Amino acid sequence: MPVLTNFLPVRSLNESEQKRSDEVVSTIRTYRESLNFFQETFNNPISNDSDVAKRVISQESKKVLELWEISHDIPEEFANPCIGRYKKPHNYLADLAVYPSVKLGSLKQMADDLCFIIFPIEYTDMGKIIYTYKQESYSYGAQINSAYEQFADVVKNSESLIGSQQLYMLGPISLYDPWKEIIAEEQIKKYYSNKLSSISTVLEMSLPIQRNLYIMTKQNSKELRQLRSDMEQNINRLSDSIRDCHNKLYWVMNLNQTLSKKLESSQQQVADLRSTVGELEYKLYCLLDPIIFSIDSDIDISAPDQDDSIAKIGLCFGADMPVDFFIENGMTIINDKRLEKVTFKLTL
Repeated sequence: MPVLTNFLPVRSLNESEQKRSDEVVSTIRTYRESLNFFQETFNNPISNDSDVAKRVISQESKKVLELWEISHDIPEEFANPCIGRYKKPHNYLADLAVYPSVKLGSLKQMADDLCFIIFPIEYTDMGKIIYTYKQESYSYGAQINSAYEQFADVVKNSESLIGSQQLYMLGPISLYDPWKEIIAEEQIKKYYSNKLSSISTVLEMSLPIQRNLYIMTKQNSKELRQLRSDMEQNINRLSDSIRDCHNKLYWVMNLNQTLSKKLESSQQQVADLRSTVGELEYKLYCLLDPIIFSIDSDIDISAPDQDDSIAKIGLCFGADMPVDFFIENGMTIINDKRLEKVTFKLTL
């Protein structure tokens, strides 16, 4: 059974971009071959701090950045420094290039098809999500945690050359935590499926008010105790609205009905049936195929004119779902092999 990445198109270079990319790669290889020839001929390793080394590293860095701007892809051979033992900032781009590139518009289309939301990673509780997976399979949860931390580290190490990056999650609205957004230092745009217009209107009207109340409550004066209590009630109501919205999505209801019918056809006792249905529903809410990706932090993901922006897919994880679920939502199977390395399926 598939997961989201089976339906995601990976970006490919056009003929002109491929030609330019090949030319830059050839130039970088020539730099390195000349450098190696010099060192081998004179049997004299170039010092990492020498003027020659600095010039070579500077030139290679410029070319690697040029290659990144063309293709967002760097050959693995450039992951190691041309001089010395320690990586330079441009070497980390080869690590980031391992993660497949897609257009932001493809992720937004997926959100529209499945009634999903795209939001900054800071607006969810990754610790809670990982814990949920570990309850199902400890080794799987640990694998997801490791993959996420590795992706975040690679992105961070690349920022000195390509600029600030922002991590996002694409997934069910049940994974979004409004409290996380209220207390965040920076407010970042989200993207809602057009089928979530009702809840998005409520949230976008309520959050600025709650944020202002939160700022006031940080003063800790006695007069603000009631305000803090009122705010907690408001946040609980927002969270209840999100859960209610998630529960009423047509695909959630359809899946629950399908699961219930399958269970009712078995010979288990009624009490066991209820327990199993409840457990499966919980898994559906928490484990349905989130995708974590990175993109330039100055990009407004909600803006239509940013759909051609390039995003790096860090990982896709969660329970695999029946193919009919995706087909019924108008999605087409692609199965690009380049996404397999960032796809982690949990088979229930």
